[in-house]
Amino acid sequence: MTNILIKRSVYFLQTRTLASAVTTKRTATTAASPSSFTVRFLRKTCGLPLDTALSTSKTIQLEDKESKKYGAVLSFLRSHGFSETHIASLIKKRPKTLKSSVDNTIKPKIDFLLKNGISDSFLPDLIAFNPSILNRSLNSHLKPSFDFLKCFLKTDGEIIEALKSTSWLLSHDLKRRMQPNANVLISEGVPISNITKLIISNPRAILLKVEKMVAAVEHIKRLGFKQSTPMFIRALRVMLGLSNSTWKRKVNLFKSLGWSEEDIISAFKREPALMSCSEEKIRHAIDFFWNTMKIERFIWLSSYGWNITNVQSQGFFRVQVTVW
Repeated sequence: MTNILIKRSVYFLQTRTLASAVTTKRTATTAASPSSFTVRFLRKTCGLPLDTALSTSKTIQLEDKESKKYGAVLSFLRSHGFSETHIASLIKKRPKTLKSSVDNTIKPKIDFLLKNGISDSFLPDLIAFNPSILNRSLNSHLKPSFDFLKCFLKTDGEIIEALKSTSWLLSHDLKRRMQPNANVLISEGVPISNITKLIISNPRAILLKVEKMVAAVEHIKRLGFKQSTPMFIRALRVMLGLSNSTWKRKVNLFKSLGWSEEDIISAFKREPALMSCSEEKIRHAIDFFWNTMKIERFIWLSSYGWNITNVQSQGFFRVQVTVW
């Protein structure tokens, strides 16, 4: 009797699992069908290409009876300057936006952004690049983030410039991620105005782990950069983008091409972006000046060596034109 009950239970579970799998497969197939409401809405109303609409329909299910709600979201966005391209990009990245409440979710955040320095013209670009902003909490995320940014960025233009540089900036907890790094720089005597320049030009640099910031600051100080100068921030930006192994590899490359340690440090202090150049570009520049232009080494190092960053984009082209 017990065996019979066990067999019946197993059979029931297998049948139920199979039925559930079939239902799930049918639902997915229906959702991905070009004729389904979800795909048709994504194509005709949101402007997604067929292949994108098909793949997106696997992550969201839209219902015909809710079409007015979806339409209200799109109408609100269009009323704030969102083009069809903006909308297609936004929905592709964050299709769940269509199910958001205009009054409770979208409008309060759009109003807040507009009141806090985001221009009407930049708003659509910002949201299209980073739709997750609309899903962040207004009170616990967006407001504290703007409060922090305004400690360093004093004008609306500076805020917009920073966000243009890194559109996903508002996705981070800025106070938690940026404040420790800002404190390190302040404690080292870096002027607030220079920290502002770093946040504007390369916000991601100040989002790194504080241990990396401390190590980079110490390295730059050892090379002789003064914390109070703008060049310190330029060098810091480069140093934060390099791992220790990459720095050592490029130093060894320069040495293999005839540079001394003093030559490398001197050139880096003149133009920190030197160490951001690819190894191929470094080799090309040195070969160009030494072998093609036949410039003597000591003259080149004192006049050209620090300016490798412009060789391909400016110097090489101009010389070729002159020769021709």
